[in-house]
Formats: sequence, structure tokens, C-alpha cells
Amino acid sequence: MWNWVCWLLLLAGIAVYAVFATRRYLAYLSTSLPEEVRDDLADRLLTALRDNCGGPDRSITLASTFWPSTELSFAEVLRLLEYLRRRGWLNVLNNNYVRDAIFLFTLPKSVALTPDSYERWTPRAPEEPKSITFNGPTHLGDGHLVNNGAITYEWTVIERDVSKLALSLHRESMRQAGELAQQLEEAAEMLSMAVDARNLDDPWVKRTVRWVADLANNTAAGVISGGLIAAATALLGKL
Repeated sequence: MWNWVCWLLLLAGIAVYAVFATRRYLAYLSTSLPEEVRDDLADRLLTALRDNCGGPDRSITLASTFWPSTELSFAEVLRLLEYLRRRGWLNVLNNNYVRDAIFLFTLPKSVALTPDSYERWTPRAPEEPKSITFNGPTHLGDGHLVNNGAITYEWTVIERDVSKLALSLHRESMRQAGELAQQLEEAAEMLSMAVDARNLDDPWVKRTVRWVADLANNTAAGVISGGLIAAATALLGKL
């Protein structure tokens, strides 16, 4: 009698487990993240991981509260991880993490940033103010400014605006696809390198900003953020 009871309990447990695993698998298959939500979650997640990362390709152990703190379902976490891996921004150290999430009900406990994401999400240290002094007639953007003495212009204002535009271009590239996404990302990298090298006098900086501003006049205008084009147009007058 007791043996039959044990077998019945075992079979009942297997049945319950199978039902829960099947429901989780179906939820995973039917889950998708809208691009805007996905890109915002990716940015937040990689920012948090970068704050606790000792270097690219170095394992980051996740606290037991990490995934619950994101307030995402297990299926949304899996879809987000798939996206980050596909973009080459995150390595999940457990190659069977999808299977384990569905059948063992556990999410990855360790991940690693790639060299690309480690660099992209590294905070930029504040730099010392840099000034340029002009003497005599000076042309700053539109119009001429004539003075009888010295004019000091804080170059860090331009650096800040260029950095903000580079970040906006990077985020916009994540929302686009194909050639346009690649062009936006290349423009972001070019501006970031110019700021890092403190070489905003490079003619390619102005050409890149002008290219962004000119997006308003081509077929990309309907899909590019108006705020991005407005920022580039305003910056163009300062270079």
C-alpha cells in the first residue's frame, strides 16, 4: 500500500513539474520586448553591471536579489540577455541558461561584459576646464563678434555638447537597423574619440555633426529623433 502511495505522489510531483515547465517554456516563446523598452533596459542593465565590473571578460557574480530588482519576468530577462549577447555586449557564463531558467527555474548567476560594452558604458572622468583666448575680430558660429581686448571661450561647453550628441547617436543606433544604424554608431564613435583626444578642431567633427543635422532633409527624417537633429543643428553653430 505504501509503495503505491509513494508512486502516486511521485507521479503527481512529476506532473506538476511538467505543467510548470511547459507554461514557462510557452511564456518564453511568446515573450518579446518592444525596441524602446528593450534599449532602455539594456542601457540600465549594462550601466549597473559596469559599476561592479573589474574589467572586460571578467566574471561578475550576481547577487540573489539582482534579477528580482529588475522587476522583469523570467521570460523578459531571457529575451534581454539574448539581445545583449547578439549585440556582442554581454557574455553569459552558463551556456545552458535558457534551459536552466525553464526547467530548473534559475536565472544566470554570473555574466561578463565584453570589451565593447565595457568601453561604451565606462563613465567619462570630468576634465579640467580648457579655455581658448581670441584677440581682435572673431567669428563664432553665425555672425561676427568684434572686440577690443581678449575673449575667453570655455571649450568644455563644446566638449559637453559633443559628448551628449555622441551618446544620443549611440542610443539612436540601438533603435535603428541596417546601414542607418551602422552610420549612426560610426558617427557616435568618431565624436567620442574626438572628445577623448580633445581634438574638436578636426574637420571631421564638424562634417559629422553636419551629417546628423542634414538627416532632416533626407529619407531618414521620418525615423530619426527630432531632438537628435535639433541638438546637432544647435551644435553646428558653435563649431
